[in-house]
Amino acid sequence: MRRNSFVRNALLKKQGSARSKAFVEGFAGGGDVSLMEIEHDKYGGRVAAIVLRGDGEDVGDALIAAGLAIPYGAAKPWCI
Repeated sequence: MRRNSFVRNALLKKQGSARSKAFVEGFAGGGDVSLMEIEHDKYGGRVAAIVLRGDGEDVGDALIAAGLAIPYGAAKPWCI
């Protein structure tokens, strides 16, 4: 039973990742993006940064508004 739940959650995360990637590609429109406030996250293996589209629009804010992301550090209900 637990394995099925793990596989289901992994598939949902993969589908969500694909939707988020497609959204960012469309949002950026093939234009430039800038990274601001770049730092390693608390685990040291990833980079945390603010990503801005060429016109200054925040990519992270757009993902959150579209329901495709949550704020960094927020509870992750799908991992419970």
